[in-house]
Formats: sequence, C-alpha cells, structure tokens
Amino acid sequence: MGVGTALAMGLVQGFSKNMDEEKARRQAQRDRVDGYQNLAMEASFKDDANMAGVNAVFGMVNKARREMDSMKPIGPFGARGEDVVMDMASVQSALRKTGDERFLNIGSYKVQMSDEISFRHKKDRSDPSKKAMLTIDALNEHLNDPDNKSAFLKQFEGNVSNLNELRGIYRPAVQGIIAQLQQENKGKPVDPRTAITNYSFFSDLLGLGIDGQQQIAIDSVKAGSLPILNRGLSPDDEGFVTEAGVTVVSSSLYPDTPSDSGYQAIPIASFTENDIDIGLVDMAAKSQGRSRGVFLSNFSSQYNSMTEFMTGLRHATKIAEMTRSGEKLSFSDNETLINVGNYLDTTEGLRTDAIGQTRIIQGLMGPVLTESQRRSLANGTATPDTFRTGTNPTEAYKMTFGEGNSLSDFKTRVRSAQIAKEQLNIYKTIVGNEINTVKGTMLDSALKAVNSLFGTGGTTDQLLGMLGTMDDAEKQKISARLEGIKNRGGARARRDTLAFIIAANMARAEDQGGRLSDGDIQRNLDKLAPGLTTKPGEIQSVDTVIESVDQQLRLLQKYDNIIEVEGANGFSIATREKIQALKVRDLALKRSRDTNVTATSSVNQMSYEEASKLEPSTVFPTTNPSYSVVTDGKGSLIILDAQNGTVVARGKPGELTERGLITTSRTPTGNQTVTPPASNVNPADRPAPLDVAPVPPTPSEINAVEATDLDSPAIRSGNFYKLPGKGDALYKKIERTDGSEYYILNSQGTN
Repeated sequence: MGVGTALAMGLVQGFSKNMDEEKARRQAQRDRVDGYQNLAMEASFKDDANMAGVNAVFGMVNKARREMDSMKPIGPFGARGEDVVMDMASVQSALRKTGDERFLNIGSYKVQMSDEISFRHKKDRSDPSKKAMLTIDALNEHLNDPDNKSAFLKQFEGNVSNLNELRGIYRPAVQGIIAQLQQENKGKPVDPRTAITNYSFFSDLLGLGIDGQQQIAIDSVKAGSLPILNRGLSPDDEGFVTEAGVTVVSSSLYPDTPSDSGYQAIPIASFTENDIDIGLVDMAAKSQGRSRGVFLSNFSSQYNSMTEFMTGLRHATKIAEMTRSGEKLSFSDNETLINVGNYLDTTEGLRTDAIGQTRIIQGLMGPVLTESQRRSLANGTATPDTFRTGTNPTEAYKMTFGEGNSLSDFKTRVRSAQIAKEQLNIYKTIVGNEINTVKGTMLDSALKAVNSLFGTGGTTDQLLGMLGTMDDAEKQKISARLEGIKNRGGARARRDTLAFIIAANMARAEDQGGRLSDGDIQRNLDKLAPGLTTKPGEIQSVDTVIESVDQQLRLLQKYDNIIEVEGANGFSIATREKIQALKVRDLALKRSRDTNVTATSSVNQMSYEEASKLEPSTVFPTTNPSYSVVTDGKGSLIILDAQNGTVVARGKPGELTERGLITTSRTPTGNQTVTPPASNVNPADRPAPLDVAPVPPTPSEINAVEATDLDSPAIRSGNFYKLPGKGDALYKKIERTDGSEYYILNSQGTN
C-alpha cells in the first residue's frame, strides 16, 4: 500500500471516528435532558411540590430539545456541534426550589411554613387580604421557635438589604390586614399593636412605629460618633462619653459639615454648658411622645447655627416649665397663656423677635396629629394627604383658625404691618419738627387725614374711617381719645394724631382677625413715648418700635407665603404645624396684653382710699409737692392729691411725664418755679418737664406743718398722722430730697 493510499485510509478512519464521537456526544446530551425531565416528573408527584419550580425544569428541557433538534446534521468530517446549555447544576438550582411554596424567601433568609399554612398559602394566595394574613401567620409561627428567632435576628439586625426586603413584605401585609379589619369595624380605626401578634417586635425592628425609622437613624449616628468623640481617650479618662451621654441635633446647625444622615451627634454636656436644663428638654420630648434625640433633631432643624439653637432652646425650657401639666405641656389654660405671653412680650432678646417666638412655640407643641394618626402614617395605613386640611388657602385658613377668622383678615394684618413700617420710618425723621412728608406715600395720605381733622369743620369720623372697622364700644373709646388730642391743638397734637394712626396700624397687625381696640392702641402709643423726655431718647424709642414692627412684618410675610404657596391645595401636616404655632403665639400675646389692659383699667377706676394703700414710688417725683405717687406693681403709676383726697391721674410713666405730672430726676439744683397741672391747660403750652425735681414752696403756701416745729413726735393713724396740738386732723408725711420732713393737711375729722 502506497503512502498516499495509507494517508487516505487514515483520514477516512479519523473522520469516521469523529462522526461517531459527535453522534455519541449528542445522544448523551439527549439522555441527560431526558434524565432532567424524569427528575422534574418525580418532583411533581411530591406533596410539597411547587409546580412553578417543576415547570421551570420542564421549560429548560423543552428549550434544550429545541436546540438539539435545530442542530445541523453531522457532516462527513464529524465536526463538533453546538453545546446545549443545560447542566445538573442549573437543574438542581431549579429543582431545589421545588417546595418553595413552603418558604418565604426574604433576602438571604428563608422562612419555612408549616404544612397547614403552606396549603392555605397555595390555596388563597390570589386573595390579597388572605395572603397578607398568611404572611403574618408564617412569620409569627417561625419566630415562636427560639432557635428560629435567634437565627432570624442574626440575619436581619444591622443588615440593611435584608431589612428593606422584610419591610417590603411586612408593611403591605399589615396594611392589608388593617384595611380588612377597618372594613369589618365600619371604618373605625384599628391599632395594629393590639390587632396583630408580634407587631411591636417587627415595628421596632423595621422602624414602623411613630418616629421609628428616624430613631433607627439617630441611634446609628450616636453609635458611630463614639469612636470620634472618644478619640485618644480611655474609659477612665475625664471627658470619655458613652452612648447615654450623647444625643443628636439637626445637621442644619453645621452647614459646612456634610452629613448623609441629616443628624450630628453632640455630647449632652453641651446643654448644661449653655445653662439648659436637660430634664426640661426630656419633659418636653415626653409630652410629644418622642425620644430626646427625635425632639432635639426636630427642634434644631428650625435653626441655622448652634448659637441660635441654644438660645431658642433655653427660652423653650423656661416656657416648658410654665406650661407643664402632669407629664404634658398644655397651652390651653388661660393663666398659662397669660404667663407665656408675658414671657414672650418682656424677655430681652425675645420680645422683638417675632419669628423666634413662633419657632419656640412650634418646637414645644410638636406634631399636630394624634398618636394614632402618626402611627397610621408610620405603618402605611394612611398617607400624608389623609390629614390635609381644606382644598385651597381660603378654606384651609378658616378651618384652622375657626369661625370669625378669614384669610382676608390675615391679609389686613400684613398690610397694616407694611403701612406701620413705612409710617414709622418717616415719623422718625419728623419727631420734634413740623410735619412734612413725601407726596404720595402712605404717611402722606395719613397726614391729609390729620390735616383735615384740624382744619375747619374737621371731625374724628374722618380718621375713624381711615382706621377701619371696629365694634361700637371700641369706636366710642377711640373717638373720645382722638377728640381729646384734637382739643389740645398745636403742632404737637398733629404729631400725636399721626402717632395714634401708626399705633392703630401696629395694633391691627398684631391681632389674628385684624381687629382694633383702644387698649391695644394705647399700648403701642406707650412704645412710641415710654417716658424718655430728651430728643435722642424719643428717637431711640422709635428705633426700638421700628425693629419690633419689622420683625412682625417679616413673620407675617413668611406666613403669607406659606399660606399661599404651600396651602394651594389645602394645608399639609407641616403647614398645619407652622400655622398652629402662629395661632398659639398670637393667642398668648393677646391674653397677656388684654390682662394688662384690664389691670390698668381697674387701676383707673380705683378710689383715693384704695390707691393710698398702695406702695409709694420713689423713682418718679411729682412736679407738684402736694401730690404723691404710688405704684400698682404692674407698670402703672397713680398720682394722688392728699389735700383734696382725690386721684389726679393714672397711667404709664411716659404718659404722666408727658402731661407734666412727674419727672425722672430726684436731684435738686436750686429753687424752681413749677406750674401746677390743670385739666384745662394745653399740654403743648406746658413748660417742658424739668431735668431735676423742684424744691417745694414754703410751708405757708401749702398749708403744711414742719416736722421741726412739732413739740413731740407725730402719732401714726392708719396711713396718716395726728400732730400734737392739731386735734383729730389727719396729715400726710412728706419727705424732701434733702431729707427734711413736713406734714400736709389731709382732711378734718376722726380717723
């Protein structure tokens, strides 16, 4: 046999061998696929068979057979065909899922169901409410075994991926059960804590309770902060902090420090260093049903710096102490509101900070929703829109503030504050001068009304119309006050009328309904003339008022924007909480101011006998030595005439100084002549208040008896004295600035 023939024979034999091997390979593939089919058939006959898993294997088998059938025929050279992608590993993976209907697959964890629950699950899984109950039952049944519970917690605690998977299964199941129960209960709320077994366990684990997820994030930040706060310290070192010594605040206080969580951990010692009682902070948090961390993070989110926050929180703890009622903070008691209003209205640094006042009130009052409503939000059985109030700003405002209050009234407040601010800025430039204004300004229009009042035939009705609506009683009081100013005449009266108009706008800007009262006008007039008699002092008073009005305007404009923009579709929960704070703040200030006005009115009606029993004032000497001054202890002074046994005047120090009845200095520099005040004397024509107290006239001029002329000491009888040789006549003791004493005849008769 030649070489060529031998080579040819070898090639033929090789090709035949290749063809046989390829034929055998393909047959082995078919045999393997048939085996996989048989495995699937056997699995399908098991009691716990998951037909979805079986069908998946059948699908793989059919796909493999189609691939094999579509292969090209074996060629003369026996070339290898395409491999069929199906092996035991993939089959086993699919077949392993046979029986998955007995498992709840949650992330990396499998919860095995009992035969009963598995059977019900296969039977009722198309019914959402039944499937929800079966899911909960399967989880509870699994966790009844302590070993299962331990294994379960190892897989879920701290595992964000698994927790998210579990939350995605558990929360819809809870929603389904609650929806069904509420339907059966005719729409009445259902508390999942009592309706669903082990709900509290899963709620804590998944953060489904009130503030649950927020608390989980806070706890994580606290734990993560300890290595940083304790860097370089040992547990025995001073300054070493534990998790109990740490809390969190909003990251808004640290604008230059990025924070993914939105929280910043700080030592609790930071609060004591800023004179803040952490016990009162905890009380405020407890009142809201919140932890310290949640309360502080929410409260601090209103501020942009640590200094502002600490100042606001310090004020908040003071108010919290005033409003404590058991374990709750309550703003509903009238006396409490008065105390809160007094604090807001008199505390330095806060009384002119209108925005700061609402921040504090909002932080203390907390959520506008009830605990059950907040819980329904947390577990997903309600949405934020469920608790939206109204469908537009007008409707929502009325629903929030109640009957008798409208959005139009609020707009009046905003406009009044705007007008008052412009008027004040120009008023400042004309204090002490004849009135001149820029044509077309708001103040110019006010001056036209002033000029018409003092012109021929001018009446107070013209000004009353400019001031807006008011009830009849207040209209009568305000009219009488304007008439009194008009009767004084002169440039000063014109300026005082302008001040009255400004005070009216300020008062209207303060009232929730934009209403006007004589008492509120007078209170704002007192701000413009608080008793400072020098020109720089008067200007300083106006500056202070401008600052206060500017703060009020900023507050009202802020809320005007909130109402219009955020309230376009009604008030959301967040908007309601902001509005609630404004409402309570306004109410507290009103209750406080109304009380002070009432107290002043009661003083105004006081008899001489009643007033003479009050505490004498040594700060404000009278310009008439026959007069004396007493104080009611609430900021008002009363001028008494001992000779006639009458009350001469009542009012604030500024008002009485303006009328020339008292001065602010007690150091004499020599004899002065003083014109006694009289009701028919034009204040504009009175001499300017003295910078020093006058020396009293000689005793003969005032029907007085010098103490040095008495043979023996006077005998005190009640609030007066009986003098030796003067029978039963009653005298009042007067002390001069030089320390000498004399007695003025009070009345005749017995004590």
